[in-house]
Amino acid sequence: MRPNFLSQALSVRPQRGAATIVVAVIILVLVTLLVFMSSRSTLMNSRLSNNDYKARQAFEAAESGLDFALDYFKREGLKTTALTNFCASPSPQDAKLGILNTPDSPGFSYTIDGQCGAEFIGNPAAAVRVAVQGFSADGQASRTVEAVFAASGALPSSPSTPVTAASNAGSLGSATIENAFSNITVRSGSTTSVGGSATTFICDRCGDQGAVTSLEDLYNSGSNLVYRNSGVDIIEDDPVLAGMTNDDFFNGFFATSRDNIDAFADIVADSTFDISQDPETGLPYMGKVIVVHGDLSIAANTRIGCSQSAPTVCVYPNDIEPVTLIVFGDLAVAGTVDFYGFVYVAEDENGNGGDIRGNGNFLANGAVALEGEANISGNFTLRYHPQLAGGSTGTSGGIGLNWVSGTWKDF
Repeated sequence: MRPNFLSQALSVRPQRGAATIVVAVIILVLVTLLVFMSSRSTLMNSRLSNNDYKARQAFEAAESGLDFALDYFKREGLKTTALTNFCASPSPQDAKLGILNTPDSPGFSYTIDGQCGAEFIGNPAAAVRVAVQGFSADGQASRTVEAVFAASGALPSSPSTPVTAASNAGSLGSATIENAFSNITVRSGSTTSVGGSATTFICDRCGDQGAVTSLEDLYNSGSNLVYRNSGVDIIEDDPVLAGMTNDDFFNGFFATSRDNIDAFADIVADSTFDISQDPETGLPYMGKVIVVHGDLSIAANTRIGCSQSAPTVCVYPNDIEPVTLIVFGDLAVAGTVDFYGFVYVAEDENGNGGDIRGNGNFLANGAVALEGEANISGNFTLRYHPQLAGGSTGTSGGIGLNWVSGTWKDF
């Protein structure tokens, strides 16, 4: 009997069709799963990206808050009223609603957990610590950062020489210049005349003499001083100073140019200024940065930078808050004047002035720099100490605020 090939062929076709359908269904399921997983992954990535965007938005808002705080305290200074007003606004609610800034610049707040995020460091305040919380545009994400801003004041560092002259230091006459911290008393860009009864003293055991308590105890005992009188302690014709312009000389001391120094000052005055007494306190001027445009005369029996009346000994820090005095003109001294801080005497815009002159007894505790000459026929005594030579950072001019390295953190 012959095989029926036709019936066999017909029986195989349905089996092949069924297999094709099964394979197609499997492929379809796999594709569906792949599409589903891909969509879910895309959605997850979109959410992560959106969350990251909000977090970065909140971080940038917090950083903006630090910049705002720095500008604020530069403008207002490290004063109690400035801190009070700073902490009063903005509130967290205002920040989240975008009332403080535009929608393109999300809000930030200095109120964190119900507390002001700013506090002063030191008494009187020498720095401010600021914590700020930034928010995303929709208020769903937040980020908190913190930094410390310190006041550098007009003088970023203490002058290292008792008397520094841009050119000729002049005739020191019967001056007495004492430095218990290093072996230099005078540095000038030209000739310095130390004759007559002028004397200079340098340290016998140079180095840190500790904190200022009483300069009378440090210097009057003479136990750590060596008499020099125009010896190697006086540096004349210094090529660095000789090559400087007055602007260069000024910038060597201060944190800004002579054109912008008024921005650092607590007091900006003219030649009519009376420096003998602070009218607000009835005491000598204390802890101020004072800039005078014009000649300044200091009357007899004036103390500056010390709260005690002569002859009471001034003790640091109880009685002394050093003053930075900058005079664009001549500084004239009459009678007995005691000064604690740093004196800088500059030429005015017309190239006049820059001299210290007078016939009184001028006792300067700190350091002196001048663009002109020192011509004092009386007794000029300068007792150097770096804590006083650094002058004052000021009480209202917070313009010298800068970030303190290593204090930034986020949490």
